[in-house]
Amino acid sequence: AVKNLLIPGSIVAVQGMPGVGKTTFARHVAAHPPDWFTGGVFDASLDSAFRNPLLAGPILLKWARHAFRGADPPAGFHADAAMVRALLDNHGPLLFVLDDVWDVRAIRPLLEARPSDSAVLITTRDDAIAAELAHLRTHPLPTLPRSASVELLRARSRRLMTDQDLILETVAVSLGDHALALDLAGRRLARIQPSHWPGYAKEIDVAVEKGTVFATLSVPEAQRNRSVEAVL
Repeated sequence: AVKNLLIPGSIVAVQGMPGVGKTTFARHVAAHPPDWFTGGVFDASLDSAFRNPLLAGPILLKWARHAFRGADPPAGFHADAAMVRALLDNHGPLLFVLDDVWDVRAIRPLLEARPSDSAVLITTRDDAIAAELAHLRTHPLPTLPRSASVELLRARSRRLMTDQDLILETVAVSLGDHALALDLAGRRLARIQPSHWPGYAKEIDVAVEKGTVFATLSVPEAQRNRSVEAVL
């Protein structure tokens, strides 16, 4: 549904908790963009350190190379937003994917470099970022449906039969259907005998309920996830 909103001229933001699948979604869209983006796809993986507009320079230079068929621009070229936008104009509709945005101010040069017929997909974990982008189209990325959670656990545990699905569903419930937590738990299940799975499921449930596994770490609450911490 979100991919269908990526039309020329649009900016779409996807927000979700850490590890819920935002980067996976961004990579999928970059690899399989809607057909109308005939000019190509530019993607940039950002992180929590990307909080200054000056950090956009290398990304803008990379985008500018597109106009020179991958070669470096002429000597003395200054890759500012206006210059890059002029170079990319008339190349056909472009899709820009900005993954893991932490600061709207920092990505302003990247947003200003897009031609008018391009679209932008932004992913962010921060509710405040999503609120700041409220004038755009912002969509929450939820946790997995329960059936998909069980399927993920089954695949990662390498137990393709359905005889353990009740235990897998118990783990999925405890972990709140969180994709990263399920991925880690499933890999752990693959290393222990199925007869020990009920005990592991109980340990997970207790750890999530207590929520004190990494209580001594100085990590902001918005960046933590109790399900992932319990699995670790």
